[in-house]
Amino acid sequence: MGIHPMLDIFQQDAFSVISLTDAMREVKHVPGYISRRGLFQSTSIDTLSIAIEKDKNENLKLIPASPRGAPGATFGKNKRSMRNLGVPHFQVDDAIYADEVQGVRAFAQERAVESLQVKIMDRAAEASQFFALTEEYHRLKVLTTGKLYDADGSVLFDYEAEFGENLPNEIDFSFDTNKEGALRKFCAGVHRDMAASL
Repeated sequence: MGIHPMLDIFQQDAFSVISLTDAMREVKHVPGYISRRGLFQSTSIDTLSIAIEKDKNENLKLIPASPRGAPGATFGKNKRSMRNLGVPHFQVDDAIYADEVQGVRAFAQERAVESLQVKIMDRAAEASQFFALTEEYHRLKVLTTGKLYDADGSVLFDYEAEFGENLPNEIDFSFDTNKEGALRKFCAGVHRDMAASL
């Protein structure tokens, strides 16, 4: 049984003197800092929209003193609210043609041919990286702007407007002060403000 001339890479000029000793597959780095922080929880759904129900607003109120036996302070009862949100759809389409695997040398192999199963796994891994990068991008934008942006920069959803929240103003960390401990005090103040908001 002979070797297919296309696969016999050592008979070609590029490999006439050296042999294939190693192979390197370049895999692009996908940032995952936001995802690793555990700030987001993922829940699988099988519908085209989700409903978020919010129980009554629990406003904190100070109760005034009253004489014993007299009527106490009353407060209004808030009703529950429901928000329906459409779920955006993200899809990757791909195809593998016969000439991509037929008679093509497998990656990092001297004589083995490319198999369809390996090609499918490679493409699936690549698409998985695309989804991971997209998810990280969405999470970063939601945290920094309160909006879900599409790949082209258009706004898919404005969470800030939907939930009636106002994002705090950007904090300017001034590093040009010469006062000792000023930056530490400033950071402590930022930390207190964040804790109060949460």
